[in-house]
Amino acid sequence: MPEAMAVVWNLMRSNLGMSVKIATLLNFDDVLGLDLKELYSGEIIEEKIPEEILKLTEERKRAREEKNWAESDRLREEIRKKGYVVEDLEKSYKIKRA
Repeated sequence: MPEAMAVVWNLMRSNLGMSVKIATLLNFDDVLGLDLKELYSGEIIEEKIPEEILKLTEERKRAREEKNWAESDRLREEIRKKGYVVEDLEKSYKIKRA
């Protein structure tokens, strides 16, 4: 169990988007049996975010880290045109259907 929890901890500290982290963590929970689904009531697990949107969102995150605001805005608009909204959080972001 300690090794499994180390994997969980590494996942949560990774650079993956929050929606990917939560979906993966909830899949881990099927094996670990921590009943995290009972505690989590977020919107993210109700719909699988398409891979294309996840990639665009990660590109946008990199643009923001590089302070390339024009590219960040362009990517946000591209994501919006595809029917999704990116909500910036303190250290990550949240993706949801527009």
